[in-house]
Amino acid sequence: MLDQGGSYFDIKNKLVGRLKSSKVDEKISTLLQSAFDEAIKSENIVLASEEKKRLKTQITTEFLNDLSKLIRGGQ
Repeated sequence: MLDQGGSYFDIKNKLVGRLKSSKVDEKISTLLQSAFDEAIKSENIVLASEEKKRLKTQITTEFLNDLSKLIRGGQ
């Protein structure tokens, strides 16, 4: 199955490159930023800029870790 386009790592690198060229990471980042900003706004939460940045980083990290687990089948 993997002999069609090279080694496993060649195929992985090719697919990662395609996803990056499609700007999937930017789309996910934009979606998370929008959702975070909307949640902050709808909850009427006022934070200093450094607090907001730290909270956004922590929540984004937790969210992406949970998403990664979900993608791996809940492992």
